[in-house]
Amino acid sequence: MAQILDNDKKSAELSCLKKTIEYIQTKSNQRVAKYINSVIPVGEIMDNVVLDEVPDFIVNTSKGIYAIEHFKTDFCNNGDKNNQSISQLSQKEMWDIYYKYHDEEEAIKDSDIEPATEDVKNFINKLNTTANAFEYKRFVEGFKKPYAKHYAKVDAYRENKHLQGKDVKFGFLIEFQCQTLGIRAKKHNMIKFFRHSGNIQFPLTKPIVEAFAAANALDFIILAQYEEGFMTESKSVLLFEPANIEESIRKQHLKVYDSVYFPKGRIW
Repeated sequence: MAQILDNDKKSAELSCLKKTIEYIQTKSNQRVAKYINSVIPVGEIMDNVVLDEVPDFIVNTSKGIYAIEHFKTDFCNNGDKNNQSISQLSQKEMWDIYYKYHDEEEAIKDSDIEPATEDVKNFINKLNTTANAFEYKRFVEGFKKPYAKHYAKVDAYRENKHLQGKDVKFGFLIEFQCQTLGIRAKKHNMIKFFRHSGNIQFPLTKPIVEAFAAANALDFIILAQYEEGFMTESKSVLLFEPANIEESIRKQHLKVYDSVYFPKGRIW
């Protein structure tokens, strides 16, 4: 690793990049992995990354220099302050439960099993409530807001002193926290039901594709999906080239829907 800045924010950003790269290398299907590797040299990223600010990552590879800005967004937001990611709030609550019942040796006492189980049950019910509160229009607005905020800084990325006078490819790494259990997608008059078996990609919808296609100042956008409330491992990784958005969709065999929703009531 070329450089690591010692702070929590950078550690979290680096963790997302690492998990994203690991997913592409080990879990992406051959078709998607081949396409992503044709755009960015996946195998060289982690060995050559330098952590910076504006943009977050600078990677000098045999195929050129890549500048990557990382940011988080959520499938369900709760206000404007720091995007108020419900997923991030849920993740904090999950760890609060963990540390409440585990000692320094990460063991749990027999007497704590019952109350710990009850706390986890309540936590899962809360995630269910989050899905029930999902509104598609609010989701689109919540996704676009941090996206637009970071896109407005593209000129600032180019002014980074380490990138001056160099041929650089610029891109986003979007850490997308979401829930997919029970999700439905609409296209025209058809409804797509997703069975919960393995990793489910959050359905791609037209407003998101249109936002990506309009990002002509970027060379690529990486969309890395994580389970709502659990920053453990990527569940899906896709890459989009704004200048070739239709090709990105075709080569990754993606379907684009009109909207998505969750059925009301318990889905667990």
